[in-house]
Parts: sequence; structure tokens; C-alpha cells
Amino acid sequence: MAKQVNLNVTSPLEMVFRKSVPLASEETIRNGQWFELDNDGSAVLSVSDPAAIMLRYIAFNDYLSPDVSGTLPDGTSVSTGGMTGLIGTFEANVTSNAYTDNGIVAGSELTVENGKLTAADEYDVVWGIAKAAIGADGLLFFTGSSGVMLYVGAIGQQRK
Repeated sequence: MAKQVNLNVTSPLEMVFRKSVPLASEETIRNGQWFELDNDGSAVLSVSDPAAIMLRYIAFNDYLSPDVSGTLPDGTSVSTGGMTGLIGTFEANVTSNAYTDNGIVAGSELTVENGKLTAADEYDVVWGIAKAAIGADGLLFFTGSSGVMLYVGAIGQQRK
């Protein structure tokens, strides 16, 4: 059975960096879901308040395929055993299990709740902007920022 891929990055990656961290025990984070760091510096699914200002990362690999850092001379893969999150601004397609469709349309501000993108309320922290309405294929196309938020919703409301 092929694993489901939940994130396709479509923008150049020259200014997007990878951050690899240990995965907290018992966590199941998938590509395209969002994680934050616990007190030990391990990756945990973002489940906190969408209005909370904190560092959050979009998963660039998932718990089924931990980040591989290299190959030994005998051909053995050496894995960090951890999660890799992106840091920077990017454009991406995300499949249906990495967002909650609650009326997302082109131009919707997106926040993170329960590890998934969702339409932001007025004072939520904004991590992305929907570039189009969700298509019949179930894809969400958005521009986002991982690692550091774009802005807080109330600021965005003033910019319109």
C-alpha cells in the first residue's frame, strides 16, 4: 500500500530551509500537517489555540518515513529518526487530510488548528493565504510561512 503524501511544495526552495528535530514518542505527524516543539524540543502535532503566537512548522516528511540524513559506505541509510519541518515562505498544494474545509475560498487567511490549516478568525495567527478555492480534486493551493507566522489576523484586517 502506497503511503499518502499530503504536501507538494511548488515554489523554489532556495530560501526555504529544513529543520530536523526528534519526534516525540507516540506522535503520528503526516506530511503537510503542522507541528510545534514540546519542552524537550521534540515535534508534537500543533493542537494549541490558533491565536497563540508560537513557532510552528509544516511537516516535510512524516512519522512513517523519518528524515534520512545520509547513506553509509555499505549502503545503509542513516536516519535522524525525526521530523523535518520547513522554515520560510513557500507555495504548496495540500491534500484533504492536511486542512479543514470550513469555507476556505481564494484569499482566505489560514491558521493552524489540530495540526491542519483552517480558515482564520479575526485575531488568529495567520500562517497562509489560500490562492484559490478548494478544487474538486480536494487540493488546497496556498502561500504560507513555516517557522514564523505571516501576521496576526487583526493586522491583516487593517491591511485590506
